[in-house]
Amino acid sequence: MIHDLLRIPKDFFLHIFSRGKLKRTLFGTFFLLLAIVFSVSWFFTSRGLRSFSDASIQDLAERSSRLVFEQFSSYLDSNITLLETNRILFEYGPAIHPDELPVLFGKELESFPALHIVSAGFADGEYAEAQRMEDGSIRYGRAGKETGGDLVWFRYTPEGTKEILDRRTSYDPRKRPWYESAIAAGQISFSDPYNLVSTGSKVIAASKPLYSEQGKVRGVLTVDILLDDIIKTVGELADEFNGYVLIRDRDGKLIINANREEPTIYSFAPDPSAGLKTLFINGEPYRFLTLEYQGRIRSSWLITVALPETAFRSQLRSTLSNLSLVYMVALFLFSLLVYGIVSAVDTPIRQFTALVSRLSLEAQHSLAFSKEEETLLHTIADRKTELGSLARSFQGLLSQLQATLDSLKQSLLDKDILLKEVHHRVKNNLQVIASLLHLEADNSDDNQTREILLELEEKVYAMAMVHETVYTSDSFSAVPMASYLNRLAESLESYHSLFIPLFISVDTDDIHLPLDRAIPCALILVELVTNAFKYAFNGKTEGHIQITLKSHDEFFTLAVQDDGCGFDPEGAEGISKSSGTGSVIMQGLTEQIKGTLALETGPGGTKVSIHFPR
Repeated sequence: MIHDLLRIPKDFFLHIFSRGKLKRTLFGTFFLLLAIVFSVSWFFTSRGLRSFSDASIQDLAERSSRLVFEQFSSYLDSNITLLETNRILFEYGPAIHPDELPVLFGKELESFPALHIVSAGFADGEYAEAQRMEDGSIRYGRAGKETGGDLVWFRYTPEGTKEILDRRTSYDPRKRPWYESAIAAGQISFSDPYNLVSTGSKVIAASKPLYSEQGKVRGVLTVDILLDDIIKTVGELADEFNGYVLIRDRDGKLIINANREEPTIYSFAPDPSAGLKTLFINGEPYRFLTLEYQGRIRSSWLITVALPETAFRSQLRSTLSNLSLVYMVALFLFSLLVYGIVSAVDTPIRQFTALVSRLSLEAQHSLAFSKEEETLLHTIADRKTELGSLARSFQGLLSQLQATLDSLKQSLLDKDILLKEVHHRVKNNLQVIASLLHLEADNSDDNQTREILLELEEKVYAMAMVHETVYTSDSFSAVPMASYLNRLAESLESYHSLFIPLFISVDTDDIHLPLDRAIPCALILVELVTNAFKYAFNGKTEGHIQITLKSHDEFFTLAVQDDGCGFDPEGAEGISKSSGTGSVIMQGLTEQIKGTLALETGPGGTKVSIHFPR
């Protein structure tokens, strides 16, 4: 009987392959294989999708709960850590005067962007705080004996002076609710969430008592934590997994609510002991999971995540329906495709393949065909078939490509000529400006004005030389810095040697910089060489200046070093931060190339180095 069953498919395939016609043989075989493959694939895919959907809902509930738990714990613990850090500072560190605390707390606010207020109230009535204002500035507060018992708010002006902003009379931190609740709790305690009047941001205050070595109360440390960022993060997570998130304390007090406008969810939130639980709300199944956050506080908060199963089930049904339709359409299209290929394209494809295989290497590069190739291409193009249309399109494409290639070559040639002319004219115009500056300097009776005009002439000439270097080189997109720096050094050496012998040497790697970086580098060099000539060689009979430009893995280093008299190293920082015109120019040019400036000086001379990214 088994032999008879196997004989049926055997006779069927023998009948197909014995007919000898390519179209029937290939089409029948491919159609049968496609039907079997699509049927088996659809069966296992739909079965796998159902299993995957069940596992995905459970896995997503667990992962999303853990993710919300980790985000919330990380956010809260990282900010509460500051309380413990300050406690250690006060209990084990050197004694800090209360007047120093506002500035310390201000520095902590800069390091913890999620904090709104950092404060400390002491058992002797002293109080200090730092508060982040709406515009991002820091406002300081101080109360105690030195303020006459008043709470005085102030800020520091850019000049470093204290400016009083406001005053609150008779402020005693020991009578404040946050102080009393922290002392009563004897550990880290939290206030109820509240909204800031100025911005509407949601804030929660965390307080921790401070004790002496004898166990007496020294005071209370407090940080006010902004909840906006974590609320936004939790809301985005809820939207991402199409669910609901609730964070509350054991008493049912709501901390964060991302329930997507579904208030009934709140009343069904289970305890952590329930684990992953399925509950029906208004006839809809939901997967609930509640985790308990303890972290640095004993009074736990509960984090509940709820996922609606309906959204996933409906998506599965829609996916299966679409999948069935796609499989049927794909089977039909594949059948048509196989039939069309076998019945109409086989012979023309072989001919066109022969044509392509005989194309010479020269024809591929020059888009020119031999007579034999053109004849074969015309023969295929004359066919009234899809392949003939393809061949005709191929002929038109070749003609268009050749015309485009010729047009591009001519366009590139025209642009090269235009760019050379532009750079040449810019160079000429800059040289005219330099000449005018020189004439004005010669006609000026004021030495300071003459000196300024001559310095401007040097800078303009340096920019002109950049454009001259560009149009005399092979590239218009970058300046060859080696040749340019050598020419610039020769010009500067010739100009300044009129006063004392000056020798400028250049050591540079093979570096090419675009114009927007080469010009600032040139102006920086002119400024540094001018400064060296002015100040470095007083009392010397000659001077030497070394210009270097080196390439590193991630940055370039431009340096100018002289062998002059140098100056006091302790004054180097003041000089680099000077508000003089030369320093402002240097700082501006350095910032333009996103660089940093370093100054080294001593009796043997001065070296200025500028590091800027590649």
